[in-house]
Amino acid sequence: MTISEYNINIDGIKTHYYKVDGNSTKTLILLHGWNTHGIKSWLQTLSFLEKESIKTIAIDMPGFGKSTEPKSVWSTDQYATFIKKVIDEVQPNSAVDIAGHSFGGSVATVLSVLYPSKINKLVLMSAAIIRNQPSTKQRIITKLSKLFGFIKKNPLLRKIWHKITRAQDYTKLSGIMKDIFQKVVREDKLYILKQLEKETLIIWGENDKMTPLSDGKIIQENIKNSKIIIFKNVNHGLHIYEPKNLAKTIKKFLYD
Repeated sequence: MTISEYNINIDGIKTHYYKVDGNSTKTLILLHGWNTHGIKSWLQTLSFLEKESIKTIAIDMPGFGKSTEPKSVWSTDQYATFIKKVIDEVQPNSAVDIAGHSFGGSVATVLSVLYPSKINKLVLMSAAIIRNQPSTKQRIITKLSKLFGFIKKNPLLRKIWHKITRAQDYTKLSGIMKDIFQKVVREDKLYILKQLEKETLIIWGENDKMTPLSDGKIIQENIKNSKIIIFKNVNHGLHIYEPKNLAKTIKKFLYD
């Protein structure tokens, strides 16, 4: 796979991104979900996007992967505005397609509403848009994280903690990223979907427990120009378990 890495400075924040060159006439911006590794977990999907000749820029959002943290507690809207500035820098003269997974899907949605001239088509993958109430997992993470200093000293308790929450990444976050996490998981964005005018593809895992399929169906009902594709027997990690299928599905939507 031919893939290049770059760093740019936006508002004093070092922003890392991967770039995949392709023969496509348009550029796809890819945004990851909430994990400390950022876009690195998408490298296999990037390799398949390259095989599909899709020019892709995959960004480590601030505080994730190799990008530095925000200097204050950001909201989803602030992440969207920042990503717009990145797009202005890396693709200044034309609009782009954008795809976002989980938290990245929420950011991509807000960006598409706030800055419609920058976006052609939108792809939402298990997007964390509906957040009226924190999920059971999120409540467990928030409450038990305060006890982690004690838990991590006990191997058995640490193993149980990781099994229940699968939250190793959360416990590695700095104070400000934990504050951002607790802020964004309370930001329900369902209300803005009626304002979304972009042609939208929604991709969801049938067995997703983090953002249940019912959320995807509600999102589809609220975006007038949208369709949903469901990956059978797949959970939240669409890019991990179905990278080839995901790349082909994205290409078909963008170029057919």
